Amino acid sequence: MAHMRSSRSQALMYVGFVFLFSSVFYLLVLRAHTLGGAGGIYVTGIMWCPALAAFTTLWPNGRKASELGWKWPARHYALMSWYVPLVYAAIAYAMVWIGGLGGFPNREFMQLARDQRLLIAGGGDNCVRLLPSLLLTRAEAREAVEKLERACQAARAKAAA
Repeated sequence: MAHMRSSRSQALMYVGFVFLFSSVFYLLVLRAHTLGGAGGIYVTGIMWCPALAAFTTLWPNGRKASELGWKWPARHYALMSWYVPLVYAAIAYAMVWIGGLGGFPNREFMQLARDQRLLIAGGGDNCVRLLPSLLLTRAEAREAVEKLERACQAARAKAAA
């Protein structure tokens, strides 16, 4: 079994392993000229590199995976992990609604956009949120803009009638 190194050397070893493992996937992404290379598997590999580096760092330092501190937290911490974000969100939403900044989405326009097979979400009375893929190409972006323009034209024609 290997001897225990200082925390600093273990941290540097971890960073080195992350760099080493992720470099493979970054090289593959660069060669593919897109993040969508291999159906997005390269990006998934990049995301797993820190975990792989953590486990790889344990081995030469003679440590066990059980030392990583994985365990279910005490009940009040588990409950706090649910209700604290809910309280923050409730405060933010209350300020938006009380301040009159909130609104309901324009369902009619959203349906016109969906008729064009455009994926959108309501953002308020006069606002929509586009929901593009993370691996969006320029051609797909152009197509989305054209569909949005057609939906706007349909809304104008409907309003004029």
